Amino acid sequence: MQHTSESKWDHEINIRQFEPYRAIFREASSQVIRDIMAQHVGQSSRILEIGSGLGEFTSLVPEYKYKILQSEQSERVAKQNKTLNPDLPIVVASVYSLPFNTQQFDIVMGYSVFDNFLNLEKAFGEVSRVLKSGGTFLHFLDLQASPEVLFEQYKGKEVILFPSLTSDVPSSAVSRCGLQLVNKIDLDQLKRYFSDSHVLWGPWFESYVRDPMTLYRMGIINPRYQSVLKKASEIVKQSGLAKEINPNDEFHSSLERNLLANGFSIIQLGVLEAMALQSRTGILKQYSAVNVFVNNVGIGTSTYDPKISSELGDRVKTISRLHVAAAQKYC
Repeated sequence: MQHTSESKWDHEINIRQFEPYRAIFREASSQVIRDIMAQHVGQSSRILEIGSGLGEFTSLVPEYKYKILQSEQSERVAKQNKTLNPDLPIVVASVYSLPFNTQQFDIVMGYSVFDNFLNLEKAFGEVSRVLKSGGTFLHFLDLQASPEVLFEQYKGKEVILFPSLTSDVPSSAVSRCGLQLVNKIDLDQLKRYFSDSHVLWGPWFESYVRDPMTLYRMGIINPRYQSVLKKASEIVKQSGLAKEINPNDEFHSSLERNLLANGFSIIQLGVLEAMALQSRTGILKQYSAVNVFVNNVGIGTSTYDPKISSELGDRVKTISRLHVAAAQKYC
């Protein structure tokens, strides 16, 4: 049975929710990817993409699209991908059981997908199997790493995860900046902070403690509930009882650990950025008071810089920072 962090991508609506955000940074993001692909993709390279979704990656680097065999766990999403990209091959496949021969591919890669896998050890076992000796694993993360994986990993432990949220233009949703760990022995004290804020916060707190991930996800996907989750985040912070954790940092550590454990030599593991100047078209027209947009691995910020206003004219400056992993299979 799939975990929520994996099964949610079986629904097209969950994939498309990031479209407005990604649209702002695609030009800059594609530059980061092109630089890495140029270093690792040969003329005859056979590339397998894990978790292709609706074809976001091939749209970013269309010059590579005929080298890439897309794979997608959801038959429904794969069919929609085929409708959008009728000339590109795609197979329905789970990363935990890839229907390919041993040592079949020169490169196995993913775009903001491996952070959603609850069992990275098993996933990399399959990646290593289908990858040739000396082959390369590539992963690009443009969105914040999945918090749902952490909710599952901390389930049953002596802590409760609470949100740590902020919001900023241009994102239409709350920016997921982190999580907060609270020891269960401190829950009674934390509940008093909630109850002192408003009489209705006490019952909400009890509901959240019973099922943290469900109420967390409700706040992410339901705009009307986002203000509730953000206020709860502020109360937890003000209590002084919580320890902040960053889903991106947690994923990066887990990725490194699992690569090394599965016979990979790490070539690159860190954040790279690129900048683009874009015409103020499409969604960018909505933000006339902003001329600089920054994506910091899924954390969006936006500002107005008067010093470059005349230089930009009717353009905007976009900066996209992606977490990039490149590793070589050495056995």
